[in-house]
Order: sequence, then structure tokens, then C-alpha cells
Amino acid sequence: MKHYAREKTTAVISYLERPGSVKESIAEIFREIVTVLKDESRCKECFILLSAIDQVPHDTEMAAFFNADMARM
Repeated sequence: MKHYAREKTTAVISYLERPGSVKESIAEIFREIVTVLKDESRCKECFILLSAIDQVPHDTEMAAFFNADMARM
């Protein structure tokens, strides 16, 4: 789970660090999200992350990880 979350955060950061319009970078991020959700094998990664995020209120280690990952982003 941590691997997938870090991978996704790194991808978002790379989009936002590109030269040009931040608005266009955000649009590209959303297009990529839609592409992933349409791909049967790649969308499973999103389900893993969503399941983990669902546990944040009950798991202090998971909460700390996601808080640090969001701060990184």
C-alpha cells in the first residue's frame, strides 16, 4: 500500500513541477485518473489505496503515513 501511495504522490508532484500552466497540469492529472479507472488492471491499485484510506481513522500508523504523504505533496 505504501509503495502505491508513494508512486501516486510522486506522479502528481511530477505533473505539478512541469513547466507551463498549473491548470493544465491539474487537468492532465484528472485525465490520467480517468484513464487508470478505465483500465481493469490499473484500477485495482486505486481500490487498494481507497481501502487503506478507509482505515485511517482506526489505524494510527496508516494515519501518520497518509498525513506525511499529503504534506509531501
